Amino acid sequence: MASWWEQSELPVLAQGNLIRQCPIPVVLGSTTPEEFEIDVQNRDVIVVTQSCDLKANKVRSVCVCPVLTLPEMMLRFPKVFPSLKNFEGVRVGTSPSVCLLQSPDGDEDNARCLIVDFRDMYSLSVDYLTRFTLAAGPRPTLLSPWVEHFSQAFARFFMRVGLPSDIPSFK
Repeated sequence: MASWWEQSELPVLAQGNLIRQCPIPVVLGSTTPEEFEIDVQNRDVIVVTQSCDLKANKVRSVCVCPVLTLPEMMLRFPKVFPSLKNFEGVRVGTSPSVCLLQSPDGDEDNARCLIVDFRDMYSLSVDYLTRFTLAAGPRPTLLSPWVEHFSQAFARFFMRVGLPSDIPSFK
């Protein structure tokens, strides 16, 4: 099986960059309108913002989503994923809130795959994320056509429309 990833050292951010242990500031709440409680969590994340927008400096912020291993997903959501067989729907794309990616180390064992969780999105400034990735060094980046597959999975999640009622089934 072909590898989905390559190592990237480019200073330019791109969709599909996997950024390990990225410090993410998370607002936990506030005691007053002027004061906020903020926690910084180191998370593995993947860039969701389109590469063309990043290269052309059309955005000030980069959208990233958390990336988890299958065992991490099983710990976070034990009722949804009690065993590895419950990831089959994720593999075939019937779970729009998550996307399954091959492990960046090229391991073909399904248990080593990564899951992008689209339900948690973070917005980080381009400058902040660029400085962090330059200091962190080379990073795995999804290759074509897998980066387009990933982008399409995000689009399917984001474009869903819930209707208050539907046309009745044909009988």
